[in-house]
Amino acid sequence: MKKPSSAALLKVLVSAGLLGYLAFTIDWNLFWRSLLGADIRYFLLALFVMPVASLFRFYRFMLIVNERVPEKKRITLYDSFKIYSVGYALNLIMPGSTGDIARSYYAYREYGIKEEMLSASILDLVFGLVALFAFGFYYALRFGFEEYAVASALVLVAGLIFIFFPRIVPWKLVERVAGLARINLDTNSLLNGTLISARLKIYGLFISVVSWYFTFIQFYFITRMYNTGITFSFASGMFPLILVSRLLPIAVNGLGTQEAVVTYLFSRAGVSPAKSVLVSLTLTVTFIVIIGLFGIYLIARMKERESPSGRRNKKRKSR
Repeated sequence: MKKPSSAALLKVLVSAGLLGYLAFTIDWNLFWRSLLGADIRYFLLALFVMPVASLFRFYRFMLIVNERVPEKKRITLYDSFKIYSVGYALNLIMPGSTGDIARSYYAYREYGIKEEMLSASILDLVFGLVALFAFGFYYALRFGFEEYAVASALVLVAGLIFIFFPRIVPWKLVERVAGLARINLDTNSLLNGTLISARLKIYGLFISVVSWYFTFIQFYFITRMYNTGITFSFASGMFPLILVSRLLPIAVNGLGTQEAVVTYLFSRAGVSPAKSVLVSLTLTVTFIVIIGLFGIYLIARMKERESPSGRRNKKRKSR
């Protein structure tokens, strides 16, 4: 049996430490009162907005893939939804948003497109990050987070270079890094997959902005569930920071770091740690877990088909 690495153990310790600290600092009586007294109407509104925001992301990914593949291999909006669902499922167990990249393996197995699907997944992720950090830069300046504004600007510039000038991206370095993970990539195909039309680049960024705006509305409704009293502008401004906390490779998939960041940021608006933790947990459920459950089902179906018994059943049906 393979022993866990020291890095993995450190992440577990960080998550456990942060959650343990929060467990000792929050008012549990207030936690349960807030949970039982949550306004279910806002939860239903958040659930209603969630598919709207997600639909824009599915549509964006479909457009990116179909721009670079032959007509017979183009995917539908439902195909994009399935691929995205697998990414959400993988994000439940993989660090950061690497599940958004790893989902390309599922897409490759299902649709027979390798480098093009990987480059589309990377480009799709970059589109989302550019739009997110554009919001982050604006709100960081508005609320006086100078360091956050500088970091957002750096990510924003790097993302825009990737989208509009992909030829200067060090693709050979990408190939070497993939080689360390025993993944063979054709960097020429990867580069070609990022060479989309200028029209789609602008349209993709516009779709990303609209998608995030609906996500901010969803997050705001979650904060209203627990009567936090924060404004829509504050919720929107803090959301990019909260999402980035999930990307930090110092904990188990953002477990603990997200709750700690939400608690810290919301404390500046006078929100109690108990309500902040509830907001963070509800956000995870509505933003990742619900769609991720369908992705888990799809992964299980794929593994079943690729198992020896699944292949035998497929042969019987083909006779």
